[in-house]
Amino acid sequence: MATDIKTRWLLTTSALLLAVLGVALSFLPHEILMLAGAEPVPRLVLLIQLGGAMALAWAILNWMSRGQRVGGIYSRPLALANVLHFGTGSVTLLKMMTAGPVGLPETVLAVAYVALALWWAAALVTSPV
Repeated sequence: MATDIKTRWLLTTSALLLAVLGVALSFLPHEILMLAGAEPVPRLVLLIQLGGAMALAWAILNWMSRGQRVGGIYSRPLALANVLHFGTGSVTLLKMMTAGPVGLPETVLAVAYVALALWWAAALVTSPV
């Protein structure tokens, strides 16, 4: 079997979360900024859309890699990049949550990012065979 079921689920879950995030950030930057209480100035809108483009690129990378083995020495760059992304994202989201009250969307995103960071870290150090 070329791929492990657990890492296939990990890649699919990561891809779907990032695709939803990427589409939202790319096509609804004004609405997202207004919900966050920020003024949708052009430079900030551009930064939000660039973040969406990066999330979409990351989503397609994970989606297209679903058939590969991940873990140990297999697909190490892919696993390391995902650990870095979801780990850094987790720290950032948790820091935001400790700074003051947050809504349900931020909490759900933080929980998803922490879970994926831990799942990717486990996949990185575990052999798929």
